[in-house]
Amino acid sequence: MDHTVQLFDRPVRLVLTPSAERAATERAAPLIAEMELLFSCMVAKRFHFHEAEPDAAAVAVSPMLHLAFRATVASTCDVGEGKPLRHDSTPLPDPRPYVPKWCRIDWANGSWHGEFGYDPADQR
Repeated sequence: MDHTVQLFDRPVRLVLTPSAERAATERAAPLIAEMELLFSCMVAKRFHFHEAEPDAAAVAVSPMLHLAFRATVASTCDVGEGKPLRHDSTPLPDPRPYVPKWCRIDWANGSWHGEFGYDPADQR
């Protein structure tokens, strides 16, 4: 199912696969689907799924699924590991210019999967 949500006053097209919609409705606690754009030696796109109380920046897609976005700058560049620690990053003061145009969430093989992008032609 397609949804359009507003993150930081920017429209984001959200595509939930049928299995993701089913899994979200069967949850007992809300799930936060968090897109992260990380500026480090290179720019990295990450998708995190976690259970927590949604913060003010998270948007409710359904009672059990919230969508959030954060743009961060890593304090270190660790090319060998490829993934600087989350607590080593600082949020950008204004993430609006970096809000993606679309994201896709799936539930497959017992886990959540997500991707996001900036070119509408890349949407699946």
